[in-house]
Parts: sequence; C-alpha cells; structure tokens
Amino acid sequence: MLSANCSTRWRAYGAAEKVRVRAELTAALREFVDEFQREPVAARERWAWDLAQRVVDEGADLPVRMPLFREVLFPALLAGLRHWRGDCARWLAGFDQLLYHSPECRVQLPEGSRSAPGLLRRALAVDPGDVRSKRRLLAILRSRFDYVLHELPDGVLYGADGATPAQCEEMLEELREFAALVRECGGEAEDPALIEDARFHLVAYRDYVQTRQEGETYADYLAQRGPAGPGGAH
Repeated sequence: MLSANCSTRWRAYGAAEKVRVRAELTAALREFVDEFQREPVAARERWAWDLAQRVVDEGADLPVRMPLFREVLFPALLAGLRHWRGDCARWLAGFDQLLYHSPECRVQLPEGSRSAPGLLRRALAVDPGDVRSKRRLLAILRSRFDYVLHELPDGVLYGADGATPAQCEEMLEELREFAALVRECGGEAEDPALIEDARFHLVAYRDYVQTRQEGETYADYLAQRGPAGPGGAH
C-alpha cells in the first residue's frame, strides 16, 4: 500500500488523464513518479505488480505512458522476473510495444526474454499451466505465420526479407510450437490450414533457396513441383 501522499499524487494524475490537457497530465505523472520513488521497495513492487495485472490481465482502461512504464512498472517487473515470477514475465509481454521503444530496459532482460514471445515462453517455463500466456503466445504465432506467408507466391518472409534456409528451420520449430498450442488451446477454425500451408512452404522455400537456378523465381519452382501447396491454396 502506498503512502497517503503518493496515493494523492496518483489520484491527481488519474484526474489529469480524464481532462487530457497534455502539459497538466505530464506534470501530474512526473509528480507521482517522483513521489513513488520515495516509497519502500517492497511497497513499490506490490503496487506495480497490481497495476500490471489490472492493465494486462483485466484490460483496465488506463493509458500506460512511457515514464510510468520505465520508472514504475519495469523495475518492479524486472525484479519479479529475476525471481522467476511467471506472471511478471507475462505482464512484461503485455507491454511489448513500450518495451520495444525502451532499449535501455530491454537490454536488462535475459537473452531470449527480450520480446513478447520470449517473455511468454519464460512465463510458461515457470508455470506450464498459464492459460493466459498460452493464448497470448498462440495469437502472436498465428499473426507471425500469417505475415510469413502473405507475399506468396513471391516468397516466404523473415522480417522484411526472404527467409534463409536457417531461418526456415527456425520457423519450422516455431510452427511445431504453434501446432502444439492449437491442440492445447483449441485455436481458430483457420489454424489447421495455416499450419499445413506454413509447413509446406517453409520446407519448399528452404529447398528452393538451396537449389535455385539463376533467374528462377519461387513461383517457377512451385510450378515445376506441381501443386503450389496443400489444396492448391497458394
């Protein structure tokens, strides 16, 4: 529980958010953050964890602005992460866009836990029964494979570029993870077809990159193989 003075600052910031005058809400947030830093560490962590839970798990309608994330939430969530609290990993994943724009925070995270998927995998390593993390990871992987295939028949993407054979292998491993999550969580009606298409094209594009002739496109390669994919979908 925060001190009366800090709680007052928090309520003042909440009121400023409703008015939405930028200078006022920025000043109110700064006053709260500065006061918050004077609270005992244990109180700061408990309060930040509670706020993160309400925002990420319960969908509380509260804008999390950068100073609130970097100076209030992140230090507490990082402390929980270091003590292998799976919920802290899940909550950090819920702030992935703020984390992406905070390299000074991201670099403090363990390797493999500097992105939303990595944080969710850490949460599941701590608690394999964490349904929230499973469903969030499932949604992220579904979106990833939709993106990976969206330039077909030109090619399979990894980031903004065509995938390398090693990247195809990496994505095949992720695809196995995606398929397992679909089995566990139920997934969506389109997921089986997405998995089938992704499996076909990740293998085919890997082989194409390794064997392609000069001037040969992936569409040419598919045409020479026969049907372009499961059910001729691509």
